[in-house]
Amino acid sequence: FGTLQPATAEQLTRAEALFAARRSRDPIELYRDFRSAALVAAYRDGDYSEAVLKAAVASEVLIKHTAWLLSWEASMQVVDPHPAAGTDGLGDKKPRQLISQVLQPRLGGSWESSSLNGAIGAWRFNIAQLRNAIIHRGHRPSEDEAKEAVASLAPLATHMADRVANRAAVYPRTALIAVGEAKLAERGAFVAAQSAAGDVDRTELLSAYADFVDALGGVAD
Repeated sequence: FGTLQPATAEQLTRAEALFAARRSRDPIELYRDFRSAALVAAYRDGDYSEAVLKAAVASEVLIKHTAWLLSWEASMQVVDPHPAAGTDGLGDKKPRQLISQVLQPRLGGSWESSSLNGAIGAWRFNIAQLRNAIIHRGHRPSEDEAKEAVASLAPLATHMADRVANRAAVYPRTALIAVGEAKLAERGAFVAAQSAAGDVDRTELLSAYADFVDALGGVAD
């Protein structure tokens, strides 16, 4: 079996962080797990249906948790920044409903889904519709379709992070959880998030958010 090498201090730190994140149900680590599984299925295993389905789960984790985080944070504020955003039956809303009823109203910007040129359109055509074809019609995706689905995750994640970072002063806790300090700093939004959120601990935020998710009840597919 060969000789096992001891882990470096950096590897141990990373492992501890991942363990803590998973225990605290960090939605970003959950997204990364499913994205990695989609990559493995598409590029190593050649299981193209599995690759698309894992990509679909990864995208839904991003969409649903971002919408839920925004709603959770809005519920803690004295005045809801966008009271018209849909909150009734939040746990039962499908991704497309969350985009139109929660994400677009709260984050602003373009969420156009009719063109493949945009991140939301690429998600709709390359992931969501393909996922539905597999589940409901028994479609067997090609290698190109599977790899295109996996590739569509990156622009979706970037779009979501950009929009959240742009509203970091309004939804700082969401920004700290969903985007993270490093990527907020890259976008010039960390100071705004930190200033608005005050002295908060990300682990404690995740714990409070997990309680909110548990209270949502049934979650739509």
